[in-house]
Amino acid sequence: MNKQIEQILNELNPKQKTEIKAYLSENDHDIKAIFEFLHIFNELLIQVNRSDNLVQMSSIIQDKLSSLMDTSNFIIAILNEKKTHIRFPYFKDEEDNLSELTDESLTIPIDKKGSLTAKVIRSGKPLILNREQIIEFSNAESGQKIGTTPQFWYGFPLKVDKDTIGAIIIQNYQKGGMKLSSQDIQLLEYLITQLAPVFERKITEDRLTQVENQFSSFIENTQDLIYQTDLE
Repeated sequence: MNKQIEQILNELNPKQKTEIKAYLSENDHDIKAIFEFLHIFNELLIQVNRSDNLVQMSSIIQDKLSSLMDTSNFIIAILNEKKTHIRFPYFKDEEDNLSELTDESLTIPIDKKGSLTAKVIRSGKPLILNREQIIEFSNAESGQKIGTTPQFWYGFPLKVDKDTIGAIIIQNYQKGGMKLSSQDIQLLEYLITQLAPVFERKITEDRLTQVENQFSSFIENTQDLIYQTDLE
């Protein structure tokens, strides 16, 4: 194995190093692509683990992956705790506005017809489509189409063990624009499997922060009410 690649592998924890070596031995990748991927993989894991919340983490992922592919249209979809609706804590899209694609709570039901994102999360499997295939899918879904049709659409499930907790979506609207190679897709799939547990942790941390903020707000309002009552 290339010495530079081995050096980067040594910076990872033993489990990650073993998994990546096994993955690379089973798949045919050129040395340059492997080196670029491992360099980004190492930096990305360090930065996402240091991120403060889910939105910041998503922004870091979009930025780091942009050196490998066009991530101008980059979306994070998360399944709610009841597994009934999908929310979009991170939504960067050149053509569509989130509020136009979702309901008032900025979510969509998991069984929403015409939603490729919902299909990925329900199946727990990657979905890669070109423009013609997307139109075919929409027609099969009773003609229901959501948002502007891109030239290419890539959906990767975020899975922790056997549970799908969300998805990462990358799409491109430009004719002749980004089309990921099979090698790009394989590397991206592996990267996302490593990021999924970090997503799960950040989701939990964000929920705890929200609960703490709500409790603090409740205490403040209660204290104000007690103070006003005392004055009366």
